[in-house]
Amino acid sequence: YAWAHQATEAQFVSLDGEEVKSIAPTHDLALLAELNIARLTQVMGRVRNGAGLPANGIDAVCAHCEMRGLCRKGEWTSLPTPLRGRDG
Repeated sequence: YAWAHQATEAQFVSLDGEEVKSIAPTHDLALLAELNIARLTQVMGRVRNGAGLPANGIDAVCAHCEMRGLCRKGEWTSLPTPLRGRDG
């Protein structure tokens, strides 16, 4: 959103149990936005070529995820490192 709106400031929302925190980026927002667009372009290019989307959640959160069966994180995290890297 920062890139699309050419924002000069933004904040992330962090959920920590019952606590909600607002965290401002410590680096240049315009640079972060450009780097994120480059990353998304690369990932979507891989998806167009047949790669699956990687699950990015941490184990503590994924353990409670209702979509775990779709991403099959338990299966791909048990793969050897070179095979895991192909999709992500």
